[in-house]
Amino acid sequence: MVQRTWGQAHEETLVRYVRAMASSFMFINDPANRNETAQIIADLTGAPAEIAQEVLAPYLDPAKRVLPRQGEINLRGVGEVINLMVEGGVIPAPAPPAASLVDLRYLQAAGIR
Repeated sequence: MVQRTWGQAHEETLVRYVRAMASSFMFINDPANRNETAQIIADLTGAPAEIAQEVLAPYLDPAKRVLPRQGEINLRGVGEVINLMVEGGVIPAPAPPAASLVDLRYLQAAGIR
């Protein structure tokens, strides 16, 4: 998430960042990398590898779809979060449409659909 003016002024940097994030998500989601991903988690947190595997498992459950495949944005999900923010009094009603708050051009420029 960035301010529009910053994104416009730093488009090349932002697109490179999005590509790197997409690569990270693709690595994490690849079943062949599950042990390495868990080991990275263990190394970063100091947790045993077995615990890291247990923590990682729900994120990789295809039925839950917690992590994006490449960093894509689910506009319907963004809309649901916005509605919750309205219900919680965090932002005023009426809720703005999600599409008005999300600029997909940087994802598209990075090749993410």
